[in-house]
Amino acid sequence: MCKTYTKEWIFLNEKKRLNIKGAILDKAQLENYLEKIASDHILTEKSSKETYPLPRLKENFFVIKEVYKLLNEQIKQSIQIHPAGEWILDNLYIIEEVVKSISKELTLKKYTNFLGLANGRYKGFARVYVLATEMVAYTDGKINSENLEEMLKAYQTKKTLSMNEIWSIGLFIQIALIENIREICETIYMSQLQKYKVENILAKFFDEEKKKNRVLQLNKISLIKTNRMKNAFIEYMSYKLKKYGSQAYGYLKVLEEEVEKTGNSISEVVKKEHFDIALKKVAIGNSIVTLKNMSRINFLEIFEKINCVEDILKQDPICQYEKMDSETKTYYRNTIAEISKKTKISEIYIAKKCLELSLKAKERIENNEIKNIKKMHIGYYLISDGKEELLNSLSDKKIKLKSTKEKVNCYILSIWLTSIIVSLIIVVKFYMLLTNINIFANIILSALLFTILVIPIENIVSKTIQYVLSKIVKPKLIPKIDFHNQIPEEYSTMVVIPTILKSREKVQELMEKLEVYYIANKSENLYFTLLGDCSAGSKEVESFDVEIINEGINQVKKLNEKYGNKFNFVYRKRIWNANEECYMGWERKRGLLNQFNEYLLGNIKDPFRINTLENEEFKPNVIKKNWAKINARKIKYIITLDSDTDLTLNSGLKLVGAMAHILNKPMLNEKEDLIISGHAIMQPRVGIGLIESRKSIFTQIYAGEGGTDSYTNAISNIYQDNFDEGIFTGKGIYDLEIFSKVLNDEIRENAVLSHDLLEGNYLRCGLASDIMLMDGYPTNYLSFRTRLYRWIRGDYQITPWLKSMIVNKKGELKQNPLNLLSKYKIFSNIVRSKEETMVFAMLLYALIISSIFKIKLGYLAIIGILSIIIPTILDVINLIITKKEGNIKTKRFVKTIDGMHASVLRAIIDILLLPDKMYLAIKAEVKSIYRMTRSKKHLLEWTTSEEAEKIVKKDVVSYYKSMNANLIIGTLGIVFCYIAMIGTYYSNLCAFVLSIMWLIAPAIMCIISKKNEDRNPLNELKDEDKKYIVDVGYKTWLYFKENLTSKGNFLPPDNYQEDRNPNLIMRTSPTNIGLALLAVMSSYDLKYENIEDTIELLYKMLNTVSNLAKWNGHLYNWYDITTLEPLVPRYISSVDSGNFIGYLYVLKQFLLKQTEKSHVEDLEQGNNGIILKMEIMIENINTIINNTDFSKLFDEKTRLFSVGFNIEDNKLTDSYYDLLASEARQTSLIAIAKKDVSEKHWYNLSRTLTTVNKYKGLLSWAGTSFEYLMPTVNIKQYPGSILDESCKFMIMSQIEYARKLGIPWGISEAAFNLRDLNNNYQYKAFGIPWLGLKRGLSDEIVTSSYGCILAINEEAKQVIDNLKILQEEGMFNKYGFYESIDFTPGRTKNGYEPVKTYMAHHQGLILLSINNLMNKNIIQKRFMQNPEIRAIDILLQEKMPENMIIKRKSREN
Repeated sequence: MCKTYTKEWIFLNEKKRLNIKGAILDKAQLENYLEKIASDHILTEKSSKETYPLPRLKENFFVIKEVYKLLNEQIKQSIQIHPAGEWILDNLYIIEEVVKSISKELTLKKYTNFLGLANGRYKGFARVYVLATEMVAYTDGKINSENLEEMLKAYQTKKTLSMNEIWSIGLFIQIALIENIREICETIYMSQLQKYKVENILAKFFDEEKKKNRVLQLNKISLIKTNRMKNAFIEYMSYKLKKYGSQAYGYLKVLEEEVEKTGNSISEVVKKEHFDIALKKVAIGNSIVTLKNMSRINFLEIFEKINCVEDILKQDPICQYEKMDSETKTYYRNTIAEISKKTKISEIYIAKKCLELSLKAKERIENNEIKNIKKMHIGYYLISDGKEELLNSLSDKKIKLKSTKEKVNCYILSIWLTSIIVSLIIVVKFYMLLTNINIFANIILSALLFTILVIPIENIVSKTIQYVLSKIVKPKLIPKIDFHNQIPEEYSTMVVIPTILKSREKVQELMEKLEVYYIANKSENLYFTLLGDCSAGSKEVESFDVEIINEGINQVKKLNEKYGNKFNFVYRKRIWNANEECYMGWERKRGLLNQFNEYLLGNIKDPFRINTLENEEFKPNVIKKNWAKINARKIKYIITLDSDTDLTLNSGLKLVGAMAHILNKPMLNEKEDLIISGHAIMQPRVGIGLIESRKSIFTQIYAGEGGTDSYTNAISNIYQDNFDEGIFTGKGIYDLEIFSKVLNDEIRENAVLSHDLLEGNYLRCGLASDIMLMDGYPTNYLSFRTRLYRWIRGDYQITPWLKSMIVNKKGELKQNPLNLLSKYKIFSNIVRSKEETMVFAMLLYALIISSIFKIKLGYLAIIGILSIIIPTILDVINLIITKKEGNIKTKRFVKTIDGMHASVLRAIIDILLLPDKMYLAIKAEVKSIYRMTRSKKHLLEWTTSEEAEKIVKKDVVSYYKSMNANLIIGTLGIVFCYIAMIGTYYSNLCAFVLSIMWLIAPAIMCIISKKNEDRNPLNELKDEDKKYIVDVGYKTWLYFKENLTSKGNFLPPDNYQEDRNPNLIMRTSPTNIGLALLAVMSSYDLKYENIEDTIELLYKMLNTVSNLAKWNGHLYNWYDITTLEPLVPRYISSVDSGNFIGYLYVLKQFLLKQTEKSHVEDLEQGNNGIILKMEIMIENINTIINNTDFSKLFDEKTRLFSVGFNIEDNKLTDSYYDLLASEARQTSLIAIAKKDVSEKHWYNLSRTLTTVNKYKGLLSWAGTSFEYLMPTVNIKQYPGSILDESCKFMIMSQIEYARKLGIPWGISEAAFNLRDLNNNYQYKAFGIPWLGLKRGLSDEIVTSSYGCILAINEEAKQVIDNLKILQEEGMFNKYGFYESIDFTPGRTKNGYEPVKTYMAHHQGLILLSINNLMNKNIIQKRFMQNPEIRAIDILLQEKMPENMIIKRKSREN
């Protein structure tokens, strides 16, 4: 059967195809050649769109994919395939991923903007495309970071490449490589065509049975010309005829004669063909290896070495450029590229001009002509106020850029002028409708309408303008210095959590958080303090104060003994506040930070009740001298956090780096009461954690999609992007000295509740939107409502700053220093708070006026509703604009409300809440104004978010009581509509529907605010199933109980095989040891053993482990457990080491808890020995963890972990773990936690996705249960994360694949029914074909028992049902379930064969999985309790991306 394809696939004719052929050149020849072509190249500004390579790329991939399909078909038909075809079969996924990535990245517009060639054979082609193709042609596709750097340097000796060309060279190399692969595929296709012919001919003459039973099929690809490859026919025919022996002798003779007629012999033809095959095999190997390695090459490193612009920027007069982080450098370079593109001036000239201006400024500063030191930095002229000066130096014409002041005026004017004009038009229309009343009444009604109308209109206009600006103005990046390694002493920073403390438990919780923040941001000169505020009350001293103080002191001592002098505790005194009529901390949070600031600066004496910074007794003796730095008040910055805000991995270091950059250096006005340039305070982006965002339906709708992306980029913000200012929300970093100088005497006492916005305005807050902290979110609407009420009150209490004069702390009247933008931020908040009031007033106005005067005012109601739902309308528009062709709509296992669904629901709920929010705003406004103007009392009244969550009642009655405005207005509306029957039918209907909605709103909010209960899979099981699984666990435990003996030095034998002599193999691995330790621990958790026996056995095992020979702290891959000698060849496995250390982290927490429990219970005499042993074990575990250096297994070039280190060869194995869905991800996580490798490695792991049944998940190498689920025994799965969704996806795939095959599920790596000469079962990986990149996964079918038990926390009932099926098949015996059951045809009797062996690591995984099920994920919890692991848990909160990379279900069926 032949398939043909239409001309739609023939995109380019031959003359527009870039086809460069060349012989392999040595280094010197290649460099000379590249210099020559560089000299010959004449450039033009743009490339021709006719040379756009994407159509050809798609055609190439089409051909490659068809050849791939052909090879798969011919393998099934037992036709020998071309050796180069093996590369295609194994690596199509890489080619597909590259093609999809290029298709997404290389748009026609981007391509044509590359410099083109104006002369020669390749006229019109992008220079970088031609250069990349030349490189591939003359290296036979063998390109690495070293020769790529040399080739680029050689070319640039004659012609300079643009930055964009250098960055894009890898992409064009990939295009050229795929062209190579396509050409080789044509050869493969022709070879297979000849083999097809041979098989057809031979079937006619020699194999009648084959002729009858086999129908050969061949896809004919119209893009491949078929007039060559006779040698392949002769070679394969000769090979096949010789296999038939004597019966084919005559035919072989005829073939020889025919070949000799052409002047050749068969042997010569075969040699030529074999030589060509070898060449093609090498060529395709080079191409695919290079294609794969392109993503691993550090292009940033190459770029910085060879780019001429980079060399110029490095000459920055104040040496700031080289200290910056890579993102900021890229931002500078991109700005140069954009200026170059707009001005048609070379990038090098622009960079030189920046340097020239910087040097002139430096000279002028040295001569005291100017004072602004920022002008000495090249970045000042690229991204700051000096950009106008740079552009004027590049142009003969005078260029005038809008100043920030002009932009602000334009922004505010455009919003309000448009709003007023639109409002007036509507009012005029209304005025003209009222013709039957007198002019005065008409004017009054029209004026009233204008007053009501302008705010809803302004909301629509401002949201629309902000949306438009977000699309046309690029996000502005805050420049940063790279402090990834260490914060210098001159930028010493204190991280503080100012919060009210009411219990010792709260102190412990927050000190533990500070410990985690320290580990996540480990650096010299970074310190941590819990600023404890006292609660308000009727007494100066409360009974719980002492226990709070004692706990704070104890926690500080413990942490400082552990980490050195990093931690402090402060607790305030209560003072009587006549205005608040209670004892409380001075000025609440603002006062606490203010007092702490002034104390650190030495401006006041210690004002606190307890302060560990002040008292030497709270510091370890060994570091008292070092504390002099802090005692000398050297702190430069303060990072302030709320109690529910997390300082995530390296975010603290980035914040300090941002503040330290010279362009962010704050500059004061003449009166020194306002920052006019730079930033003295900075606000990071605040995200919501995955768990916090799913606490209730309410949080899912309003908190947005929680979690993180695989990369954090700057996001759009109207204020930062357009005016270089953000809004401070109380979580961020500030300059201590500047903060004090500007604000210490600026704000009156007992007057300001929400101080964050004011502080941000005074200190010119910068928004670092590429730095993310994680925060909580109210679970229920009533808590949110309390917070909203406090915010509105706070906004009104800072309205005095809208005036030109203000009263300061000293009671003096002074000029208000705030600029127009700052005032507008305050004003805008007031306007926002009146939104619901004005919308409701408009609806009421429209109803009454239309009823009285019998006119249609439905458009007013529409405007009011539109004002509420405008964010959703803009979301719909954005969805339409940004929708990309080919996006696949997928489902998720963890049900979420996000994206458009959440936006629509928010719109509906905002309409439901209209009366309540109106009432809340009016109440807050009235109360604030009354307190500000009359009573002067309770202006600092405040309920914390945490308290609001605790005290709020969550029953429906409480919701109706709290939301009584909805009840009253809804009831009145219904009664009014029913009795009066006013207005038109439609206005009545709308009023009635809205009234019903408002009436049921409290009930709806109560329902959606209910906290989502955590799923406990144990509750899904019957008691008999629970007993069954506990019994399975006990049988499994017996493997360890009976075999952890002195004979094996209390280490686990690798496996027990029933029909082999000896039954036990006396070797073990790090994974076996780690799992055995946790198996012993689990025996106690599951109540199989008592604590005394458990501790005794663990002690013996760890004692042996401590004495084992190690390499850089790592255990060797195999030991003889009788002699304890490493087995030869000695090897270090990355996965095994990661597993082992991970299991030690779990064991450590178990021992810590037991030690604490034992101390508390005051064990009877004789049990002190147990405590001592546990303490010794904890110390040994810490030593092993600290000594194990994972950097030795990490390859810096690829930024990946090698499979391992070969001790005998003294080198890393040249094979790497590059997938996120891998058994090695625990190794990656732990190495990052230990700071052995950078967290950037985590994001270097491939996240290739596939779809099945409209669900999606990550691909792995072998599609095994082991790769996905083994790490989850330890590692927490955040619901909805990419890893959680992928694990659920794998389980679904397991069940579906097994159902199709009619077998039990649980396919994974396992022993199978094939033995070696010593009667040992063999072992390999078996997986789901559509989940694995490995070829041939459908060829063998082996189900393992542990493979399904690993999923017991996700699908408990299905796992137990599956186990019972396995048990019926004879899979259950002495130590629980046998290793596996083999269903592979040819290896089994009666269709299946149990593999009667027990593998130690699989036994351990079974027992640990059962422990997690029975004890609410106790192993995961213990693992995550380690502060080192908690410090990096943000890596686990990566959400599932929307975009699809590759779809592979059809790969193997």
